[in-house]
Amino acid sequence: MDVPQLLEASSLLVPEAVATENDITVNDVWEYLAHDEWEVALDLLEELGDVHPLPLTFRQTLATAAEQMQLDRGAAWCHRRCFETRNGILSVVRRAGVSMSCRWATLCGYEYRDGLAPHTDW
Repeated sequence: MDVPQLLEASSLLVPEAVATENDITVNDVWEYLAHDEWEVALDLLEELGDVHPLPLTFRQTLATAAEQMQLDRGAAWCHRRCFETRNGILSVVRRAGVSMSCRWATLCGYEYRDGLAPHTDW
């Protein structure tokens, strides 16, 4: 599948009623997909996935899309969330973006300088 198809497939797994604290919904994702804004759509799907528990296939599909877009940090984040979903681990992230459970990086084969989570812009 190509990137738009992967993002569309992921968005179909998000219930319409799910919204982030900024009122972002899957309808916003569809708007960005319609305008070929794939990276923004990926980011929004990641946010929606953090609000509501979604199946492993959601996260795997996002990881594949991020890899195809050559977004290393986005792909790493999605792989992390896959690992957490598979193993029932929830990361506690401080406002500074430093993960309290960085052990996953070693288990998944990813390395992050100083134990920083892939997204440090929270």
